Amino acid sequence: MSRKSSGKGMTDAQIDVAMTKLVINCKTEANKAVNRAAKLYEARLRQNAPKQTKKKYEGRYVDKGHSADYIKTTRARENDGRPTAKVGFLVNRGLGWYMHFPDGGTTVRGTLRQPAQNFIERTHNETVRPIKALFRNAIKKGFDK
Repeated sequence: MSRKSSGKGMTDAQIDVAMTKLVINCKTEANKAVNRAAKLYEARLRQNAPKQTKKKYEGRYVDKGHSADYIKTTRARENDGRPTAKVGFLVNRGLGWYMHFPDGGTTVRGTLRQPAQNFIERTHNETVRPIKALFRNAIKKGFDK
């Protein structure tokens, strides 16, 4: 985690310490914040994920035409005393296993075959600030009780 200032007076380190206190004092508020953050990230990933536009390929290689159909979000669970949620592509069915190729691009024998789309990194960069704002609000709610 970066230690830069997040712009609203709290550094990332201060948010991290405050979230730890929030988890100890108010687990339900921390779980709600993590679930909201996961849903926000999932919605943005669905918007940024590539879509199949050529009908001739649909059904030939994959079950469905859009990668957004294979995005899965888990609910917040305790991991080392902190709530975490996972957002990603289903790997065991259809298109999910394939999504690291368009995201990172491919090279074959030194030749670039598929340029990187970087939609996962773009999603991360677009959601960092709103998720930090969610966590700041959860911290305020948790400590105001």
